[in-house]
Amino acid sequence: FFSAGDVCCRPSGSSQCTAVCRAIFIQNSLPTSSQSRMIESVCEQSVAQCVHNYTELNPPTSLREGLLCCDHSDNLTCQRKCRRALEVHTREEDIVDMISEHCGLPNAMEPLWQCFLRSSTNTIRRHEYTYGGRIEMTGVDGAKLQCCAKAVTPGCRQLCVKVSGTLLFTQDYNGSIQTYSRWTTSVRFHDECTYHPRERDLNRCLEEVAEPCELGCSNLSFCSNFNYRPTEMFRRCDPEADDMAKKTAQIWSQGAISLPLILPYDIPVRDIRTCHPEVWKAIACTLQIKPCHQAVRATWICRSDCLSILGDCLDYARLPFGLTAADICQRLSPHDSTLPCISLSKYLIPSEHISVHHEVTQPCSSNPCSASQICMVSRRKCRNPGKCPLYTCKSGCAMGEVLSHLVPHKSYVRLPKATDRQLQCHRVCKCGHHNMLHKCSEMECQEERACVVSYNRIHSHGSKFLVGCNKCSCYEGEVTCTQRHCPYHASTEIYTGLPCNCDRQYAPVCAHNGRTYPNACVAKCLGLTDLQIASGQCYDQHPCQPNPCEPLQKCLPKRRICLDITSEDCSQYECAHLDNGCRKQKHSTVCNGTHDFPSACVLMQHRQKLAYREHCMSGCQSSGVVCGINGETYSSECAAWADGVLLDYLGKCSAAGHLTNAFSQNWSCSNVICPNNSLSIICKPFVPPGACCPICAGEIRVLYSQTAIQKAAQLTSSPVSIADIRRILHHHIMVLECDLFAYLGIEGDLIIHVVPVVRSATPLQLEACRKESEKIGSLIISSSPTLTSHVVLATFIAAEMHL
Repeated sequence: FFSAGDVCCRPSGSSQCTAVCRAIFIQNSLPTSSQSRMIESVCEQSVAQCVHNYTELNPPTSLREGLLCCDHSDNLTCQRKCRRALEVHTREEDIVDMISEHCGLPNAMEPLWQCFLRSSTNTIRRHEYTYGGRIEMTGVDGAKLQCCAKAVTPGCRQLCVKVSGTLLFTQDYNGSIQTYSRWTTSVRFHDECTYHPRERDLNRCLEEVAEPCELGCSNLSFCSNFNYRPTEMFRRCDPEADDMAKKTAQIWSQGAISLPLILPYDIPVRDIRTCHPEVWKAIACTLQIKPCHQAVRATWICRSDCLSILGDCLDYARLPFGLTAADICQRLSPHDSTLPCISLSKYLIPSEHISVHHEVTQPCSSNPCSASQICMVSRRKCRNPGKCPLYTCKSGCAMGEVLSHLVPHKSYVRLPKATDRQLQCHRVCKCGHHNMLHKCSEMECQEERACVVSYNRIHSHGSKFLVGCNKCSCYEGEVTCTQRHCPYHASTEIYTGLPCNCDRQYAPVCAHNGRTYPNACVAKCLGLTDLQIASGQCYDQHPCQPNPCEPLQKCLPKRRICLDITSEDCSQYECAHLDNGCRKQKHSTVCNGTHDFPSACVLMQHRQKLAYREHCMSGCQSSGVVCGINGETYSSECAAWADGVLLDYLGKCSAAGHLTNAFSQNWSCSNVICPNNSLSIICKPFVPPGACCPICAGEIRVLYSQTAIQKAAQLTSSPVSIADIRRILHHHIMVLECDLFAYLGIEGDLIIHVVPVVRSATPLQLEACRKESEKIGSLIISSSPTLTSHVVLATFIAAEMHL
């Protein structure tokens, strides 16, 4: 049933050779070294040579030869785009990317790709440049290269850098050039590092970049029991993976379980069509669809399932001498019994959520955008609700020469320098026009200095620890801690719970970073001076009085909260150019309460009043002053949502709020009337730090480095605000009914919530939002390049989740 597989594998004279041969043609990568050795040992030379011929990929040696390959497709659009790729591109990655976008991924069973797959040398053609006596390449995968820093063993770090950073050409001591095949290096990395017990963090990072865990699965045919699971996470849920699972199960039915990327040998089994066929189907689907858990990288089935199915179905007569079911399960199941694993039992039956799966919408799950675009969920208010697009496709920049990880337009990203063996030096680039990273500059290299705390205790760079009741982290020799006042040395009668045990009297002050603090004592405790605070809430301050703008400009408030309390550059206004038809004004959507306008300037031209900055929101109240859970007053609930803040209670802010360690009953929220929480009957509500009223949400508390924030501000030429952070994280929430909210707590950390943004949310929607919160929290805690590629998010140094 495979054209290429039939050509090579059918002439084989043994079932073992046929199984090994066919296994190669159903996988998504080239043969591993163990597979190659097995082919040579169990198959005739003609079969081994045929496999070799079909699995060596190189670009065509001439344009004419490549154009002939394009004619092998029976799809006219594919033919046209294939020719165009060969005419306009010179690099192999660009050619393959463009052809793949219109003709499908490289597949040895397709005539077009068969034409490109041919026997040749291991030389890989690259665009190269000379630097410092060494010939180097531009980074192939800047996101994966960041993962290499997580390698524990020097050998795996070196192999990882070669694979991800394309150090394919180096000079030996004699000055001659040594050429490394990326495929050969990839095989070595797989054999030596993928299942190395000490490289769990490295491999989890690599897999998260290549195939991120996302919620939900749908539209599968063979693996239909994986459909309608909106609160479970999977790495691959697409027709291609579904088809691969079907083909895998068909090959296994020949009597040998081949797992070439996991085991160096086949597992001889009885006829799986009669020995628990539904379990083998679930295993084949699990290996391809890849259910995942944020705590581990591998798709491990539970050991009890593994031992059970092998105990019943192993063909012991054909089992290699000395091999047992326990030996096999050692590779297929987690070594640590405390780690999560994939239980097959739930995939033996359809999902329990079939009747309610429509409650959770994931517009981007089917990858509707092109390979060079990022799919973003659209939650904006729409004039015609029935015609609202649920997603938008935005241009993105690749973090290197391949499209495994894209960042949005205008993003500032950091790329490790492959020349730095310790991976502590980075470049910062901006995603510009034409989907290219540009305006690159050198970052100051990271110094992994240890921190000395009280009593001469030394903590290494990146370590997390407690000092009293405060969470702390060491970052480049600097200790950063939350600012909780621990109750151990104070009596309960006078303990207030506020930083520095400040009085709970609510006498708000507005700091120059745009944040309102409950009183001057708290502001000063967190590092602000008298000159940096003013009496009253920031809501009551008028940044346009006196007018800071030039003639012919109109001043409008543009409030934001900056994370660097030492910076003087956190302006709270915008100067709109009213002349020349607002052409000088940057596009920045604003809302008058009912309609969107492309900029504040256009809004004023239409003589409209600014309600808030963002697209008009839905699912919230558009009138009535409210207090947000961040302690800031807003003109409406929608204005708070537009600022990425949840509602606490109606009316202006009037209380200091609840703190982490507060246990006194005389707190200042006693006069606050909390709104009804319709979700309280289906969740365990809690009061966020600094708020008065309980909410239902997943919570992430993030510690960030002030030094790193200051460096990020210099690199991006703009102070880092809460809105900057939320804007990046918001794009990673893939469930339409959920959204991400964030605020700066008064205990020195950043508070993040993911909650339903629909009225009368269901238990399924609440659980989906909790899972989204878990996903974001795990990415932060593991320092995944998915987030830390962004200069702004690389400032995060520690986090904890409350789910």
